[in-house]
Amino acid sequence: MIRDYKQGRFVPQTFSYESLMKKRVKKHPSYLQPIYEAVSNSLEATSGKGDYVTIRLKVSKSSTPGKYEFCSIEVEDSGCGFNEENLSRFYQLFDESKNFHNLGSGRIQFLHFFEHTEFRTVYIENGKKKKRNIVLSIGFIGTEKTPIWEGFEQDATEEEHTGTIVEFFFPRDSKDKESYENLTTDELHDKIFTHYLGKFCIRKGNVQNIAFERYIYDAHVDTEDKFIQDDDIPVVDYHDEVKVHYKRINSTNDGLIKQKETETFKIDSYLLPSSVQKRNEIKLTSKDETVDAENVDFSFVSRAKIEEGKNMLCLISSDFLTNQDTDLRGKLTLYTKSQFLKEKNLFTLDESHIFIDDVQEEVTEKITTHYPAINKIKEESEEDIDQVVEDFSLDKDVIAAIGVKTGEKVSDFLERYYHSDADFQKDNTQRLKAVFDSLRTLDPSGANFNRKFNAKVKEINSLIPVKNKSSLSRYIASRKSAMNMLRLILSKNLECQLEKKKRKSNEKLIHDLLFKQGTIDTLESNLWMLNEDFIHFKGFSNFELRKLNDDGVGVLRKLDDKEKEQLTAYNKDMLGYKPDILLFPEEHKCIIIELKSDTADPTHYLGQAINYAGLLREFAKDEYVIDNFYVYLIAESFDFTSVVRTDPRFQLSQYMDYVFMPNANVYGGARGYGALYMEVLKYSTLLKRAEMRNSIFSDKIFGDDFDKEGEKED
Repeated sequence: MIRDYKQGRFVPQTFSYESLMKKRVKKHPSYLQPIYEAVSNSLEATSGKGDYVTIRLKVSKSSTPGKYEFCSIEVEDSGCGFNEENLSRFYQLFDESKNFHNLGSGRIQFLHFFEHTEFRTVYIENGKKKKRNIVLSIGFIGTEKTPIWEGFEQDATEEEHTGTIVEFFFPRDSKDKESYENLTTDELHDKIFTHYLGKFCIRKGNVQNIAFERYIYDAHVDTEDKFIQDDDIPVVDYHDEVKVHYKRINSTNDGLIKQKETETFKIDSYLLPSSVQKRNEIKLTSKDETVDAENVDFSFVSRAKIEEGKNMLCLISSDFLTNQDTDLRGKLTLYTKSQFLKEKNLFTLDESHIFIDDVQEEVTEKITTHYPAINKIKEESEEDIDQVVEDFSLDKDVIAAIGVKTGEKVSDFLERYYHSDADFQKDNTQRLKAVFDSLRTLDPSGANFNRKFNAKVKEINSLIPVKNKSSLSRYIASRKSAMNMLRLILSKNLECQLEKKKRKSNEKLIHDLLFKQGTIDTLESNLWMLNEDFIHFKGFSNFELRKLNDDGVGVLRKLDDKEKEQLTAYNKDMLGYKPDILLFPEEHKCIIIELKSDTADPTHYLGQAINYAGLLREFAKDEYVIDNFYVYLIAESFDFTSVVRTDPRFQLSQYMDYVFMPNANVYGGARGYGALYMEVLKYSTLLKRAEMRNSIFSDKIFGDDFDKEGEKED
């Protein structure tokens, strides 16, 4: 774009555009916003049928085949043009003479998105046809202290018709530039059609002819032309309205009271071809244009199938919504009840307010009543959330505070729940701390100590959320069940052990019970039966050595040809060995657990885990070198003395329930020897230890005589 700026003047401004762009009218998140702004201006400048608005996408071919370089985007209309009245309004930002909600701040988006925006306008002034050019550029501010240049007014020819062309050059952001280069007339047609559908429907019978054209090197590619005409505007499939009551805060500042005053919200639903309307949507509108609003989520309707080949677009309009529009056109300021109660400074407390969640609830009730398919999705969502509340014993007080949004996804509900629950927990934690701190006032030697102490315990218990108590009991029940499962496996009383055709091996059953094969989540395992700490370590259950990785990074180092030959000699594949369980408690340490059948002789496997340890020490990367190994070999039907007889390095424990090797060398090749500690024990011993550790809790829940009664029944 070449222009002689001497043939015009720079228009002084009384405020700083740079400050305005940083602090008040920030860049809109949608790259289409400047186009929307220009089209909105064109629709407002034209009367309707007989007028036109044309959007042109202009590109040139790039050196990359199939790729195009952005040239400009042009919006032309047949409106009245920039006469003196309109020009004056253009120069005076936030001028309310047009109407209260058209303050002209849309031009700030032009500055945010493009280096240069040019206006070429033809208009009638005092009965004569005139024309002028205007350029808007952020680059002018540095030298001219204004972003606006105005060309001198000239006489227009009879052939030139009134109207305005707005053309955008040089996108300021590379991502926006790429989006404009990839924009098609098809896509832009669909976006404009749905964005202004409310406006089009209101004007049906008097809609401007709207065209979308694409140019390559100024050559019109007419095969890509798209149009919006009056015949394209659909009829309303469903119309209704709801009245939403204003609410104000109560006298205790912790709740809301419904007022008599209401606002009316109109519902207009359209069924559009799925090629245009990609999914079911409910959108808010302001000034008959669809807008974005925080805290509004109707996404559940997208999952419904209303009619084959069509999707619903439901538009919600209200004077209230238009009044909430901001300087950032199309971004509404709306608040939920929970926001109001949490951040009361956002509002004037003595005023009444409309809350968007009330609007959402009332609209959803109407929509789900009219469309059974949407109602079905709503009910399924409610059932899913009810199930989650039950499964996870969620706190009813927290749920009452945050509410359940209609059709809300479980993931979104849980995110809101845990965010709010954190606040509840914080408050409870402070109160619990105060009670615990008050224990210092008690005297254990005092006559009433037990009564006062028990009163403190009762108070502490009342502050523990029900869900925490339920979680604890469920956790203990899970442990009790796991121990009973191990007992049943060892006694061969599981049904899967008794079926001849599908009989499962005891070794596999025990392995999967303790730590599911092929998994790495130790927190979900039952390794606490062996040692409480084991569930907190990084772990691998039945993984090949070569497939061990730390957050996607392989543990073993790169091997040379000689090492590869050594590891595959005699038809072996040593790095394909699968230790039953590997745990890594901290740097340079490793726990190896080998689980054998309850009928296996562990003396045949004493060297197996030591071999695994040697491979890990010799072939791990430098940052994963292991110096100390702790090995547990577990079986059932054997004699401890046979283990000691096979390898005299083993010693009998003091309680005769396991044997251990206090220290042995682990071969590490060029790295030298590592150290190894090893135990051989029985599953029955493991089970007994686990029961002793957990009995203090399980007895409180199930009763001291629970296991005795079970034994009597057996």
